[in-house]
Formats: sequence, structure tokens, C-alpha cells
Amino acid sequence: MHIFNVIHINEEKDYICFSVNKEITDENWKNLDAVGRILVDSEGKAFVYLLENKQGYHHVRISHEHWAELADGLSVNKTPLLILNEHDKSGKELIYLWDEMKLLLDNIKGNGNYGTLFVEEVEKVFKQYI
Repeated sequence: MHIFNVIHINEEKDYICFSVNKEITDENWKNLDAVGRILVDSEGKAFVYLLENKQGYHHVRISHEHWAELADGLSVNKTPLLILNEHDKSGKELIYLWDEMKLLLDNIKGNGNYGTLFVEEVEKVFKQYI
């Protein structure tokens, strides 16, 4: 399984770019498909977007330090694009990212199953959506 840690989120003309720094072959990169689902790592304070290929699922981790930029991305609703630093900006569209985030935020609000600290932090950073 590949784990892609988001190191930077920035707004471009038509996209919100999620930059990751991961060594991966061009062939493996081309064979990854966006799943359109997000998981939560409440202990690690991260949202985890799923990618897949024939070998299984792979994770794009958006850690707490990037949540403010993620919230900004939700507000402009531009196409989310995953890019590798060493590749050009062709990237991979993170399909349904914004829809999944909105559903998750609705579910997290006041939900102790995610852990008190996680819920409080999500409610603080994403208050305009909760």
C-alpha cells in the first residue's frame, strides 16, 4: 500500500492542488484511480482519501496541519487535484472529495464516536460547514 502525505494545498486557476511528496514509478502512478471515498483517522487527526489499483487501496492523508487549507478549498469548490512534486500538474482528480467532506462533517458534528478532541478540532476548523 502506498501512503501519500499531503505536504501542501494551494489554489490555482481552476483547481485546488494537493501536493504530495512520494516516490512512485510512472506506471504505478498511472494505474492509480480515485475511489471517491474518505475515511477518518481520529487518533492521527487526518482525513484519508482512498485511491485504488489492482493491488488494493492506497491512502492520501490530509493531516490536521492542512485542515485550514482544506476548509478554504471547500469554500471555493474548485476541482481537487492530486499532484506529485516530481510530476507535471496533470495530476489525478480527487472525485467526490468535496461531497464526501460535507457528508463527513455533518456526521462528525457532536459525534463522540470520533473522540472528543477530534470532534472539537473539526468543529473549530470547519465551523462554517457544521
